[in-house]
Amino acid sequence: MRPTGHGGGGGGGGGAAGGAAGPHPPVLVFGGEVDGEWLADEQAAAAAAAAADGDAVEEDLDALWAAELDGDEWVVSGQKVWNSAAVHADMGMLLVRSDPSAPKHKGITFLLLDMTLPGVEVRPLVQAHGAREFCEVFLDDVRVPADAVLGDVHGGWAPARMVLSSESTIIGGGGVDRFAELVSVARDRGRIDDPVVRQQLVDVYARHQILQWMGGRLGNAIRIGGPLPFDPSVVKLFVADNWKQHGELAACMLGPAGTAVTHDASEWGMELVHLRYAVSIGGGTDEVHRNNIGERALGLPRDPRPGKDTPWSEVPRN
Repeated sequence: MRPTGHGGGGGGGGGAAGGAAGPHPPVLVFGGEVDGEWLADEQAAAAAAAAADGDAVEEDLDALWAAELDGDEWVVSGQKVWNSAAVHADMGMLLVRSDPSAPKHKGITFLLLDMTLPGVEVRPLVQAHGAREFCEVFLDDVRVPADAVLGDVHGGWAPARMVLSSESTIIGGGGVDRFAELVSVARDRGRIDDPVVRQQLVDVYARHQILQWMGGRLGNAIRIGGPLPFDPSVVKLFVADNWKQHGELAACMLGPAGTAVTHDASEWGMELVHLRYAVSIGGGTDEVHRNNIGERALGLPRDPRPGKDTPWSEVPRN
């Protein structure tokens, strides 16, 4: 919780969804006539984080949902964990393995999933600190209309890659400003004149301003359809580093009150400490984003990928 007495609004730490003000760029880029009705509802589009969370897309291509085309419907079965805000979503983004004979990054179809269809079950995951924003989603022979495809059939990897870049941009553009909250706690704990704490507070302020400028540049480039000024993974890593700093500074100032509820900012501090780890995993791990920067932005040699051109059905797996 963010304490109202220390610059917060009294709400929770926030989940991974809800930061988008409108449809994801992939829907605008790859969507056709079939998507008009879906695009008309911005709230549904903004909540569509259900079944393609950025964490798992590239790392878990071996574990995609299985889909078969039956007449004018896709029949999909499977299960996925860590779906952001799926319990609130009207629509979901669903990557399915539609052609097992194609290599790993091919034979994938990107479906727009109506979360109210029969066979869709959403179970919130209660975390250790009580948050419930992530969910587990089960699909049991769910029949998705054949025309609910984003992009091309078997060509879903292109919009999926754009989703990952868009997610990084959204995370960066919606960076939480903790400066006022941290200053308030510093005053309350008698640390506002501590030169080390003051330097850290200045750093928090400066880094947030830089993040806003970075997010603004990326957002403007996306809106006008121009080239991105830098790889979106840079923003995601910068956000993760900022949140680590927030958690460490809060724990430093609160001391024992950051581990036991003995102060009205205790729960707020515990949440910041929790988030300093979570943000390095959610939205793609730091390691994945560093690989993205090395390979895509810096042109470094790619990691070995055995079986890259082997049909997915023939790739050895446990």
